[in-house]
Amino acid sequence: RHVVVSVVVLAVVAALSTCEAAHLQEDFAGDGWLDRWILSNGKKPTAEENIASYSGKWAEEDGRLVMKSAGKHYGLSALLDNKFDFTAGAPLFFQYEVKYDTPVVCGGSYMKLLSATDESDLADLTNEKPYTILFGPDKCGGDFHLRFIYRFKNPVTNEYAEVHANPIVEAKEMLFNDKKTHLVHLAIQPSGAFEIKIDGKRVASGDLASDVDFSPALNPPATIDDPTDFKPADWVDEELMNDPEDVKPEDWDETAPQFIPDMDAEMPENWNEEAPQNIPDPEAEIPVDWDEEEDGEYEAPLIPNPKCDTGCGPWERPTVPNPDYKGKWSPRKIDNPAYKGEWKPAQVPNPGFFEETAPFAKLDPVGSVGFELWTMTDGISYDNIILTSTQSELDEFTNAWQNTHDDETAEEGITAQLIDLVLFYLNEAQEKPYMFGVGAVIVGFVVYVLYLLCGSSSEEEQPNAASDVSSSDSSSENEDKDKEIEQEEEEEEDDKEETVKEKEPVDEVTIENK
Repeated sequence: RHVVVSVVVLAVVAALSTCEAAHLQEDFAGDGWLDRWILSNGKKPTAEENIASYSGKWAEEDGRLVMKSAGKHYGLSALLDNKFDFTAGAPLFFQYEVKYDTPVVCGGSYMKLLSATDESDLADLTNEKPYTILFGPDKCGGDFHLRFIYRFKNPVTNEYAEVHANPIVEAKEMLFNDKKTHLVHLAIQPSGAFEIKIDGKRVASGDLASDVDFSPALNPPATIDDPTDFKPADWVDEELMNDPEDVKPEDWDETAPQFIPDMDAEMPENWNEEAPQNIPDPEAEIPVDWDEEEDGEYEAPLIPNPKCDTGCGPWERPTVPNPDYKGKWSPRKIDNPAYKGEWKPAQVPNPGFFEETAPFAKLDPVGSVGFELWTMTDGISYDNIILTSTQSELDEFTNAWQNTHDDETAEEGITAQLIDLVLFYLNEAQEKPYMFGVGAVIVGFVVYVLYLLCGSSSEEEQPNAASDVSSSDSSSENEDKDKEIEQEEEEEEDDKEETVKEKEPVDEVTIENK
């Protein structure tokens, strides 16, 4: 009897320890990570042959996993220490650190929680490997994302669909505008409630089954357009029609131009009609390698004529709106008596309809995690990846990021702030090209201010040094003049006292007014 109880207790303890142990902890310290992670030898089926291979180079630098190649596909994955089963009723906590040493042009830095199917195919990892959850940053041009996608199997059709969380607007400012280490965090409770954080700040939350938090949502519509229904040939969907009784007026002139020359305008006094607008550059020189036999006679490039401040060439009158312009005539519109409204196909029951309110326990179990990415930017690095159900283990990794964040903040000075400013405007310029000019003006202003500060401080130091030399060389001469100066100061003080006595009432009024 005691033996049976002991066996049961040991089994329970083992089960609890399994549930509490992290499914994956990775800090890339030392060379051991090379034994835990598997490089992909696969090729992306939908990519061109010359870039289809997952040939992006990885490296470990200062305890971080770094992507070293631009314009490459990356494939790298690792088995979990124990499979994450959503039916176990434990929450899912997944987070990792990501850092951008250079502005991201286009590429992903998300991770996939790969479905626990045949784990032997990790060496051939491609985009076709099924995943249960995709989470992490993604950017291309002016599109900034922190993606959260999960795949769910339709219980009616047995087909998988991707369920996309709504865009997170904070991703742009919080992830891509500096060179700091950022922490992205996803938590999903067995109830289906989820929470997303960036650097410890909540940026999204909701429910897996919500049709508000996801687009497309989990549950499909109950009805769909009837694929066999077509708009009848005699269906009239024009709400208005031309008035058949409306006739073009006889005096309507469709040929009249919209603009006519301004007959009141006069040619400016300094306008030179004989001078050309552009002239050959008089300072241009024939290139050293110019061969007249092969290249022909050399012609200097044209530059604006300096004599054309007001204008050169034939003068033309400016145009003004034509008061007689009417444009092309068209009959007025009236209600169409044959109008039937906007045509829509009939609705039929959706054969793939289902309604799921608790999808968490029905998600496919996770057997591995991986990077399956394309990027045009190198230097992206990762660290401290954890997948667990235990808050205390998660807190250890969160605290590690906090220490890194505090160190980076402490080291941050004026130089780092300027770099962050440049990164911000580079990102903005991908959406708004005119921001390149704004950024250039700001950078130029900062350089100018620094120059003034440095220049003024150096100028202030020089006179002090000069006065020291002067005083040492002429100390005897100053001693002779001391008495004269003292006498002059006494005379000036006497004059001031008399002036003050005369102006005392005025000074009192002035002070009160001030």
